[in-house]
Amino acid sequence: MATYTIKASGGDYSTLTAWEAAAPATLTDTYEAQCFDFACDDDVAIVGITSSVSNYMRIYADASAALDGRSRDVSGVGFQLFRTTGAAAGVFRPATDYLRVEGIEIVHKGTAGNALLLNPTFAAGANDVRFTGCIIHDVRTGTQYTCVLTGPNLNLTLTNNIIYGYQRTWDTRGAASVVSNNNTIWRHAD
Repeated sequence: MATYTIKASGGDYSTLTAWEAAAPATLTDTYEAQCFDFACDDDVAIVGITSSVSNYMRIYADASAALDGRSRDVSGVGFQLFRTTGAAAGVFRPATDYLRVEGIEIVHKGTAGNALLLNPTFAAGANDVRFTGCIIHDVRTGTQYTCVLTGPNLNLTLTNNIIYGYQRTWDTRGAASVVSNNNTIWRHAD
């Protein structure tokens, strides 16, 4: 297992984009990003990486960066992946077949784009994408979605997440399967 630290300073990488760029094209072990307590201004696309059931990508919050059910903007604690400008395609856009994301906050603070975008074509029956204990939200109004989870063949599991915003929360049309357990989902009324 290869674990790399993501810190504002003093870590292996200061952004998830840099961590992803250093990943091998084909994983031969679990490739992990251990995220520490800071707000990371970054928009991340995970592309061109071959993963498998036992050799997957994992992004998770260190115990010191554990979310307490509130945005880092309120609590002052946690790893927050955010973008205010740009990121019209989405703040976090993973396109790898096997991925675990645990305990981080993903927020789009801009006026265009999604917080989470899972719409590439995944391998039929051979993928497993999981989000657990995350906070995913945006601040813009409209009729688009905070999370676009529509990738053909996508097998997605969402557990114990908080997903909210001023627009629709998620679109899962097109996904092969979506399992949703104990998530809190809401849309702010304008």
